[in-house]
Amino acid sequence: MRRKAFVVFGVLLQTSFFTGCASRGPIVYQPPPLTAAEREEIQTRTFDTNFDTAFSAVIAVLQDNAWDIQDVQKDSGLIMAYTKKRPDTIGPSEDWRRDHDAKKRAKPRKEGDESIINQWTRWEKLTAHIEPWGGGRSRVRISIVNFGALPAVTYSYPVNSLFTRKNITVNAQATEEQVVVEDPVPYTREFSKIEKAVEDRQKNASQ
Repeated sequence: MRRKAFVVFGVLLQTSFFTGCASRGPIVYQPPPLTAAEREEIQTRTFDTNFDTAFSAVIAVLQDNAWDIQDVQKDSGLIMAYTKKRPDTIGPSEDWRRDHDAKKRAKPRKEGDESIINQWTRWEKLTAHIEPWGGGRSRVRISIVNFGALPAVTYSYPVNSLFTRKNITVNAQATEEQVVVEDPVPYTREFSKIEKAVEDRQKNASQ
């Protein structure tokens, strides 16, 4: 009888183990950082137009898409722009995990009836470099960087166990993060808009 009980217990333990593994789903690993050559490939496009047209097209696209242009240096072909700052619950380094895990949500820490949640300030910086590329063409390289700032915060939470019952106080220091965007999608989207802006200007110039 005892042996039968052990067998049943073992089967139940094994079943719960495999069920737990199955419920977690496949593990998705973040890809390694791009090499310099790979990053250049997704950040760079060559357009069949002169420098002036390419430069004005980039500025127009940034303005149309609510980028705040803060620095324009036409002599060096440099444009720098920022998005508006906004609140978020996670920092730039966690973006990839959120994009690949739809169930991931910020989990607030509770202190009595009060919930404490990370309150990040987020924004993006776009740097565009435009230069003549021979044969009447222009080369445009774009870099997008995600920024995040988390202020210092102090919170406490209760710890109840057989041996102790007390409140733990945590003093979290201010945090700042910046992550270069390596997903090709945002760059492809910006270059498609620039290409359309270039075509519009070439069409108007020929009329």
